[in-house]
Amino acid sequence: MADNYLERKMEEYRAGKLSVRPKTAASRSLPKGKIAVDFPPRTVILAAATVGPLCRAVVKVFIDAGCSVALVSVSHKEATELARSCGARFYPVAGFSSASLDSVVEDVTSHWNIPDTFISVSDGEGADVNSALPAMDYSRFEQTPGALRIINIMAGEGCDALGMSFDGLPGCSNALLVPDAGDGHASETAALCLYLCQPCGRFFSGLRIKKRFKRIHSEMIGSIIGDIVGSIYEFDNIHTKDFELFTPAMSYTDDSILTFATAEWLLSGGSVARLYARYVAGYPAPMGNYGPMFEAWASEAAKGEIPAPYNSCGNGAAMRVGPVGWAADSLERTLELAEESACCTHNHPEGIKGAKAVAHSVFLARHGAEAREIERVIGREYGYDLSVPVSDLQRRYSWNGMDGSGNGGTCQDSVPQAISCALQAADFEDAVRNAISIGGDSDTIGCIAGSIAEPLFGVPLDIYRKAKTYLTPELIKILDKFEGKFGSMVPA
Repeated sequence: MADNYLERKMEEYRAGKLSVRPKTAASRSLPKGKIAVDFPPRTVILAAATVGPLCRAVVKVFIDAGCSVALVSVSHKEATELARSCGARFYPVAGFSSASLDSVVEDVTSHWNIPDTFISVSDGEGADVNSALPAMDYSRFEQTPGALRIINIMAGEGCDALGMSFDGLPGCSNALLVPDAGDGHASETAALCLYLCQPCGRFFSGLRIKKRFKRIHSEMIGSIIGDIVGSIYEFDNIHTKDFELFTPAMSYTDDSILTFATAEWLLSGGSVARLYARYVAGYPAPMGNYGPMFEAWASEAAKGEIPAPYNSCGNGAAMRVGPVGWAADSLERTLELAEESACCTHNHPEGIKGAKAVAHSVFLARHGAEAREIERVIGREYGYDLSVPVSDLQRRYSWNGMDGSGNGGTCQDSVPQAISCALQAADFEDAVRNAISIGGDSDTIGCIAGSIAEPLFGVPLDIYRKAKTYLTPELIKILDKFEGKFGSMVPA
């Protein structure tokens, strides 16, 4: 138990040209939980042999995100209709070759910008479209190699060889192999294409994906899952990873409640302190209860005036901060928000440091940093020892800290261990199991580890769905709203 627990209209298509401007919340027309990204509009050349569900879905998702889309196809009638209906620019060709695509590049550059995204779509027919893209000369785009995206989409069996042909291309090159071209796979594939075109999508470079989406980033569910799973072990520690992940006895605790309060603050603004107090009043006596110092603070805050912070270094500051790592557009802003979320109650330097370390870890993972890099940066910036193996933590860690010489309810004696559980994991579920297996403040350690493991690995969809069954309709509404602004699907 921690002592302080926690969301354009499309421009009109005129004369074959699309006027592009960034969206404040991209992909709002997509189903919730699919993808919601915010990035500078791209100039896309999409080559498709036939205008089927795959082609339509990909064109639409980029148009809805405010991008300029040039559609290149041999299916003149269908492509003309699609372009007119959604605001793309159609380039008819008799066949696909690097030369025909080069001429499109020249015209697109003169009308819009130098293209930075190339996508080929084949549903099993006209496979020459997939061969033309790798044969192009990309040297003209070398001035912005980090922005360049090349995506080869193939549906049906026997397309692995074409996927291999994309290896070694510049920028971020991906071959997406989907089972078929039906509507069910089309929308998911289109969402993945948009996700890969985020600035932070670069770490997928070279990936060949055959499976449908099975993992989700909701940008706060990881915290909630860790809390729920740890709820029954907070005062009944186990030192094994072999346990049932969800049981009927589990529940969200004050960790989740205040994480939702942080999320609402990031969505709506206002006073985070007043939101914390309001959530305490709205969710009294959760499993594990609130910490006594925080509960007394919240009780006074509910009377009107916000009391002074009480110099706490408790890990409540760290467990409720997870959503902050997703909401800010820079590291500097992430750390500012983390401190603001902490210091209304936890103004002790260690409490603020713990909140910053967790938000910093989430921000790094969200932008593609690997576990080893996160370990190096967090260890350097915050002085945390993240080198102790989980197997050693299982033996040496408890509510009394490492080797009985600390206090597992404080940031300094729980945040490093929780971060280590996430960074040493093989996947999201493994991170949560790591967190529970070391003992101590299990729900809070699970909450912190889950918040970092989510951007590292994504959350399996079955675990995501199961966790939502523990939440109230009001909490699910906040979750959905947060996903609608910051969420995205990622590949298995």
